[in-house]
Amino acid sequence: MVLLIKSIVGAILGQSTNTWFKKTKMGMWFYKKVDSWYNWAAKRYDLDVLTKEEKMIKKVSCSNGKDK
Repeated sequence: MVLLIKSIVGAILGQSTNTWFKKTKMGMWFYKKVDSWYNWAAKRYDLDVLTKEEKMIKKVSCSNGKDK
């Protein structure tokens, strides 16, 4: 029971810290840097990286195909 509470509290604190960190100048720089690493790896290893918009389009087009 203690482990469960400890995990929940840790997750809440971690998420709130992450949300705050994203808004700082260092956080914006860090997330931009990580995003550039993801893009570099995707190009180098020929990986498909979908944006949120592309995922939504695929999801909508798949659901439209099931209705027919």
